[in-house]
Parts: sequence; C-alpha cells; structure tokens
Amino acid sequence: MKKNNKINDALLCLLVSSLSIFMPDSAIGEEPKDRQIGGKNCSDCVLNMSHHDKYNIDRSFKDDGIMIVIHKATQGQSIDGKYALKSPQAFKAGLGWGAYHFASYEGFDNESNGFRNDPIKQARVFVATMLKYRQPNQKYVLPVFDLEAYTLNGKDGVHMSLHGACASIEEIHRLTGVWPGFYTGSYFTKEKLNGKVLAKLYDPQNATQIKRTLSNCWLWIAQYDNHPENPQLPQGAPWKEWTMWQYTTNINELKDLKIVPSPLHRHFVGKTSGELNYLAANRKDVDQWIIEHSWGFELKAPLDNNKTTNKVE
Repeated sequence: MKKNNKINDALLCLLVSSLSIFMPDSAIGEEPKDRQIGGKNCSDCVLNMSHHDKYNIDRSFKDDGIMIVIHKATQGQSIDGKYALKSPQAFKAGLGWGAYHFASYEGFDNESNGFRNDPIKQARVFVATMLKYRQPNQKYVLPVFDLEAYTLNGKDGVHMSLHGACASIEEIHRLTGVWPGFYTGSYFTKEKLNGKVLAKLYDPQNATQIKRTLSNCWLWIAQYDNHPENPQLPQGAPWKEWTMWQYTTNINELKDLKIVPSPLHRHFVGKTSGELNYLAANRKDVDQWIIEHSWGFELKAPLDNNKTTNKVE
C-alpha cells in the first residue's frame, strides 16, 4: 500500500508539473483571473469542504485565490465533525465562510404517522449549528441547502422529497430571512427538476409552488464530466441560469486535473481534497455578493431548542 502511494504521488507530481505546458507563464503562481463562461464573468474563488477533508485551512488558501470556503455544517439532524474546527481556521485566514446542509431522506414512519428525519427539524438543526459556531466578530455566513441522491442502507438514489426540501428551505428562510443557495448535480436537475417531470409528478398548483420556492434560491450546480464549458439547465427548471458551478469532484484525483486548466488546481493538489467552484461574479464584486446572500446571524423567528450531539466523523 505504501509503495503504491509513492508511485501515485510521483505520477501526481509529474502530471501537475506538466500542466504548466498548457498555461501561459503569467498564469502560474498568480491570482486567478475572471473567466467568461456562458457570456458572464466568473471567478474561480470558491472552495467547498466537509469532514472528509482532513486538511487545515490557512492563509495560503487566500494567497492562492480562494475568497470563501463553504463547509458542510449538518447532515440530517447531525453536525459535521469538522465544522467547528474549520470555521475558526477560515476566519483567522481572512476567508469568507459558508455552511451547507446535506438533506437526508425524511422517511415516513407508519407507526408514528410522522417523519423519522423531519425536514423542518433538519432546517432548525442547520440554523442552530450556524449560530452556535459563529466566531467572535464574525458578521456573516453563507447558507446553502444541498439536495442530491445518495446511498442509504445499500439502496442507491435515495434523496429527500421535493416537498420536504421546499419545507426545509422555507423554514430556513423563516428563521433567518435569507433564501439559501440550492446545491444539486446536473443529472439530478435534468431528471427531477425539469418542467416535464414536475408537470407529470405533481398537479399544477404543487408544481408551481415547488418551482416558486426553489427559484428564490440561487443555484449551485455540480458538473464535472466531458469538460463542460457552460452547464446547461433543462427546460422548465426553476432557474434560468446557474450562479455557482462546481467543476471538480476532488482536487487530488488525477482525472480532475484535466477538467478546466486553472492555477488553482496546481496550487491545491496535496493541500486539500475539497472541490473548486466558479462564482458568476467579477472577483472585485465577490465580497459584496457574499454579503448580499449571507445571513447576519439575526433570528427572524424563535428557534426551538433542538440540540443534537451527533457528529459525522
């Protein structure tokens, strides 16, 4: 195992070094520049992480061009095991801070006639976690709601229902006054959120309500395959365009290094296994965009004392 790791590390270093061939000299070691994607200026300045990423956050992240880190805060009604550790690191490094909630399948329980993992409770744990781990003098946190399919008890394709997701999002908004960003994959968007599917699965009133709630959120879409130049949204989706594009699935995986040539790939190999993202904003406007879409920690409604000590290690 150790021998294979050494071989892989050597190959990784060789591949990273070879990237310089495809980059102009001015790009190497410099702060990333704005890039035109789909007719809009985009900044390669967002890194997202979770408990899977064991690396510490330090000042070098900002020196390499990252402006905000979005970290998983909660999953279901459990707190991410690294959120409390990474939050002060990012704050000390002078980075913006965001928090995302990974939505868990609600699971209806026939015996209790209720949900095993209630979407409203999930939202409250998420808001309580952001509030609990606020750093001294921290003014803002950027909230995001993550809806995607995952594997549960050996079953693939499990996800919170759209009704549950909307209820959870609306509860976050009720408590904070802020509509969170909505993260999902391009495949999920095409299969679950296109206009034809919504019209087929829901009556007009419910379909309209789902689209109305989701359209209040800015869209963060994940798409890594086939070197897409501009992720496309299906007809009839709740959004006209994406606001953030996650273009790597894991910085340290060799196959991802050829997705989009960027100085950030080069800088972050070996530093973190998180994902990189383009934000549809000029670099000079990113700080203001973060402020406009963040929560200032003021509760707009009472938050139930819904404590949890569960952690995703």
